[in-house]
Amino acid sequence: MRPLHNALVAVRGVLRLGLLNESPSISKNGGVKNTPPSINTPPSVKPSFLRRIGVALILSAAFLAIFPTCVFAEGIGISMKAGSAHVRPGAPFELEISVEADGIKSLPEPTLPQLAGLEITGKAVSQQVKIVNFSAMISKTITYTARIQKEGVHTIPPVTVEHGGKKYSSEPVTITVDQSAPAPTGRASAGRDPLDMGRFMNKGFFPGRGKDLEKDDLFVTMDVDKNETVPYEQIIATFSFYRAVELWEQPNYVKPDFKGFWVEELAYSPTRKEFVEKITIKDKTYNVSRLKYALIPMTPGNVAIDPARIYVSPDPWSDRINLSTQPVSVDTKPFPEKGKPPAFSGMTGRYDVVSSVDSVTAPVNGGMTLKITITGDGYLKASMAPPKPDIPGFEVFDPKITDTMDKTQNGLKSTRVIEYPLIPKEAGEKIIPSMAVVWFDPVKKEYVEKKTPDVKVTITPVAGQGATITARRGEITQSGSGIRFIKPDSATLEDYGTPLYRKKWALTLFIPPLLAVIMAFVAAKRRERLANDPAYARLLNAAKNARLKLAEAEKTEDPREFYSILDQALRGYLADRWDIPAPSVTQEVARERLGGNNGALEKVIGLMDRLEAARYSPIVSPEGRMESLAQAGDVIAIMERMK
Repeated sequence: MRPLHNALVAVRGVLRLGLLNESPSISKNGGVKNTPPSINTPPSVKPSFLRRIGVALILSAAFLAIFPTCVFAEGIGISMKAGSAHVRPGAPFELEISVEADGIKSLPEPTLPQLAGLEITGKAVSQQVKIVNFSAMISKTITYTARIQKEGVHTIPPVTVEHGGKKYSSEPVTITVDQSAPAPTGRASAGRDPLDMGRFMNKGFFPGRGKDLEKDDLFVTMDVDKNETVPYEQIIATFSFYRAVELWEQPNYVKPDFKGFWVEELAYSPTRKEFVEKITIKDKTYNVSRLKYALIPMTPGNVAIDPARIYVSPDPWSDRINLSTQPVSVDTKPFPEKGKPPAFSGMTGRYDVVSSVDSVTAPVNGGMTLKITITGDGYLKASMAPPKPDIPGFEVFDPKITDTMDKTQNGLKSTRVIEYPLIPKEAGEKIIPSMAVVWFDPVKKEYVEKKTPDVKVTITPVAGQGATITARRGEITQSGSGIRFIKPDSATLEDYGTPLYRKKWALTLFIPPLLAVIMAFVAAKRRERLANDPAYARLLNAAKNARLKLAEAEKTEDPREFYSILDQALRGYLADRWDIPAPSVTQEVARERLGGNNGALEKVIGLMDRLEAARYSPIVSPEGRMESLAQAGDVIAIMERMK
């Protein structure tokens, strides 16, 4: 606003000089005197006065020309563009951001957008100042050197600046990253300097960096301990990175998707997942970094493990090198039908089984727990629990199942504890019969069945119990007596001369209107609460919405869509009950909310694990889908019985 102020001061001075004063003249003796008017000039108009009016008009016109510039001086413009819209993975490119403004002393700093995978490796800033129409125009250009490793189409969000309470944004920029892009050239080409120092160094001009890379200096491998498996048999996959030269920076590792497998990362020690060692191959010493994975095939079929990728830079002047492993094929055979026991539920591995009860004595209608513990090498989460046993003299409830897993460099070691709550119904010496646990041994290629030993328990009677009726072997026996004769009411006579309004039965005529008023009041209160209490509305409709989702899943033929809808039904139902967003429903949240109800918690966690495992199974049997659907229905029924 300074140009506006200066213009107003100048015009005011000129007008004051022209309208209030006459121009003095200097006499021959140096005095000052007023010049008399000319004979041809009208007495009312003086030449000096006319000249001053002209000068004032010119300055006023200049002011009017400057005025729009002064008023609209503080405009900001921002733009963003990429040096190349098509680049290779890891190849550097320029991202140029320009900011221009009029009439402000300094430009605000632009805010660079956040984009996952966008790596900034350099920055250069230049600024210019121009004077246009008595106003300063400032422009700043920020050039970032960036790179993106992941292939695909990436959109860089708009860059923004804030000034005077307003926000100014550029247009977004789209970058396509794939291997078909042309080789990078120019200043952003892998950060190569104009003198091509890497070329001189590779020719021996700099000590210690004078050798070109040989083909076997850097390579990667992916190995598996077996190529033929059965479902749920663990496969140990090892990724190895061999390097015979020093690297300029840490490599960027991109692991495979492992489609068709449940994946668990293994650890070489409690604090390290990566193992580093030195080995010698053909007189060349390598530093080898290894990562191990336990892969669990979920369904039969031939599945290829996609390549693992790693990006490395030998020195700061070279382009990044893309190394990838060869695809690995794994053929998962179905379980053999020969000798397959009826009790087999998909358990695969090598295990030990023990059983016990928490107490060998208990009163009638008391409680005890039968515990079965399975431990060994294998993956147990995907297998079903043994069926609920039928124990004479006991009421057996659904079991509580606890799975734990220990990850070592040699594979997974699993433990499953199955606890059956028992309620004894008869006194005396009782035998809890043995239970059979069946699994498939992939080493012996055969089914193994192990039975738990019989457990002898003593059930004691409860003193002071009242009369009971016991049914046994088709006979009914009565203990004690407590039947009383019910005397019928005596007959009553009706007085037909009594007025209607005095008759007791006439009161029933008022019941329907009263019930209608009560129902209308309850309905109005319910509508009011539904409108003002979203949590109550969600809770009220939780089961209904979940069952609609289950019906939709039952009609779906695509397995992936089926499990996606089933997952939406479960998480949506729990989110509605707990009044939280559906994406916030996790196993940790479920344990926090259902910590006091182990039965419901185990059902919910088990279904979550099953749905998560199904995401990695491209082929799911119809029986498995129906079991998942029934399990989801059981979870909703159990939760509905809770307060």
